[in-house]
Order: sequence, then structure tokens, then C-alpha cells
Amino acid sequence: MTKQIKKELKWGYSTGACATALALSAWHHLQSHELLTQIEVLFLDEKRVNIPLLPADLSPTAPLMRIQKDGGDDPDCTHNAILFASLQEAKKTDVTAEDYILSVGYDTLIVHAISGIGLCTRLGLDCEKGHWAINIGPRKMLTLNLQNAGMGSCVKSPKTWLFSLGVEEGAELAKHTLNSHLGIEGGISILGTTGHVRPYSHEAYAETVRICVRSNHLSSGNHMLFCTGGRTQNTAKNYFPHLMETSFVSIGDFIGESINAAHKYKMKHVTVACMGGKLCKYAAGFENTHAHNVEQDMQLLREQIILALNLNEKSDAISEQKNNHENLCLELQKAKSVREALVYLPHDVRLLVLAKLADKALAFFQSLSPEIEFGILLCDFNGDVIFEKRSPALQIKKKGKA
Repeated sequence: MTKQIKKELKWGYSTGACATALALSAWHHLQSHELLTQIEVLFLDEKRVNIPLLPADLSPTAPLMRIQKDGGDDPDCTHNAILFASLQEAKKTDVTAEDYILSVGYDTLIVHAISGIGLCTRLGLDCEKGHWAINIGPRKMLTLNLQNAGMGSCVKSPKTWLFSLGVEEGAELAKHTLNSHLGIEGGISILGTTGHVRPYSHEAYAETVRICVRSNHLSSGNHMLFCTGGRTQNTAKNYFPHLMETSFVSIGDFIGESINAAHKYKMKHVTVACMGGKLCKYAAGFENTHAHNVEQDMQLLREQIILALNLNEKSDAISEQKNNHENLCLELQKAKSVREALVYLPHDVRLLVLAKLADKALAFFQSLSPEIEFGILLCDFNGDVIFEKRSPALQIKKKGKA
């Protein structure tokens, strides 16, 4: 009888990590005139990763550093994409309206897209409307690594640097993404929450979740914190400091598989830490929320918004909005993401909509496992808690204990 050996899935690195590697290699060349074949990058989870570089294209002004993205065993359309960049001293007047202006120590870094990177045309994304589609994570990684490498260390002579970044055939690659649907035009996005690309093979990932739930069970834990990603997991750990490390697991898109595992190992409580986009998909009853499997149910969201407007018509904020009701409805019809739609709403309406979606999501979770008492920890993109909402059974139990 032969023993089956499971292949360990290979992690990759994001386009944001690639951009940082290019900036670091260009900075190293400016300091030493040396062209590297690989460079160490500090990721946002504090891990250090050596990333290989392609040979640079030399020019009299500034070498064009090049890199090939490696998505590991979770390849998407950007796997093997070629990114290129240059770094040179500049003037603050060189900035364009679409560029990002970042502080690196005492220096200023202008981040400019050459080609292949999209332009953000909508609100509610991790990139700013009217700017290049370079998300918050990659911008943080850029400034962190460049400052660690010595940029901006001289208080007496602060400088301005122009980092020009591009992606070969980025506009073509973008046709295989949801960018045009989200309002990002002309190219791909530079992404990455930590810098890692986690392998998302369905069965392998689901097995990882099952192992984590079993580990918590063997440690006598009875409360699982299912987190949709790195940001929600960090928020959940801060919110529930009393829980064991084994209670927290990142589930990605696999909510159905995760609840099945919690049911199998007889967890009493499950709290799902998520953001608005995932919450809307849970409310619609999706067991796997990957963007390639399901589209966001924007109609469900719009229905909840209209209901919230009707329920709150007595408040001053709503009265003011209802005077401009047609414009609001028009904006909601055009919204392509949950985050964008919520931007248009007054604060009290937004909270009511999210609470109604949470009720629907909790009912969906309960339908998958009636024995478990569920809760939702809703987080925003800054890592702050919007609210915690629990199933009625768990609320009664907590009040009884008090």
C-alpha cells in the first residue's frame, strides 16, 4: 500500500511586492552603481523575502529595473507579468494629478505610472479616485522599505525622488480582471495587503482550515474566529485578546467549508470577522465568495439601502438626502462595489444597512449549522471595528451571564 504524499503549495508574491523590489534595486544602484540579481524585501507581516530580479535595461539617465511576478500556486492573470521601474532625483513640480506623493523620512517620493497600470475612476477602493490604481498596502511597503534602506535620512538636504512604474501589456492583462467593472481603467492594479500571495487551491485551503479548527478543538477551545484576511485577523486579535492563538484562522473565501469544519469539531461559538463586501455576499447566501465564482449582489444591497431610507425618513440627515433622492438613487445604480455604494450614504443609514445585511448573514450561517451560535465582527479598511453583532441566542446567553 503506497502512502500518498501531499504536495506543499508554493506561496507567491504580489504586484505590490514586485514594485517594492524594483524601487529597492533602483535605490541600491543609485547608492552603489551595482545591479543586483535579487533583493530582500520586508513584507507588511514583518517577514523578509528574497525576490529575484530580471536583468535591467540600461540607459544614460536611469536604469530600468525589471522583475517577473511569481504568483506561486495561486496563479492569476498577473502571474509571470513583467513589471519595470526607474528611480531618479526630481523636482516637486514633476508631479502630475494622478501621482501619489509619499513621505519617506525627510524625502518626498512621487509615484508615477508609465504604462499598464489602471487609473481609479470611482470612490470606495483602496486606491484614490483620480489616481493610479496602486493600493494602500503597496504604498506602505514602498515607503517602509525605502526608509529602511536609507532614503530620507538626511534632515539637512531633503530630496524629491520620482519612482516611475509600469507593467508590460498591463492593459491587455486588465481585460481578464474585474477592474473595468470596479471603475479602474487602462491597466491592472498594484495590489497586496502583506506582499504574499497565499495559495488558494480549494481542497488544500479547506484542509488547512479544518486542521486549524481541529487544533483549536484539541486545545479545548470552543470559539472560532473566522477571518477573511490579514487585516480582519489583526483586528479580531485585538478585539478578542483573551482568546487562544488557535482560535483565529484566515478562511479567505471558504465560509461554507469553514462552518462545516466548526460543526464537525463541535465549536459552540463562531465569529466571522469581515468587511462590507464579504458581508454582502454572506447575506446573499454564498458559501464560496471568490470573485471568479460569484458576482457581488448589488441589487440586494440597493434594496437594503432603500429600506433603510424609508425607515429613517424622520431624521434630519435622511430628510436632506430624500430631497435629493433621485440623485442618490442614480449614484447607487452606478455603484459597482459595496464600498463605493456605502460612500454615498449618511452615517446612520450606512450603519442600518450593514446591520440588516449582518442579520441576513447570521441567518445564512445559522442555516448551515443550527447548533452553533454565530457572531459577526464587521471591520473597515483601516482595521477598526464598525460593530459586533451576534445571533439572538448568543446575545441572550451573554446577557444571562452578566
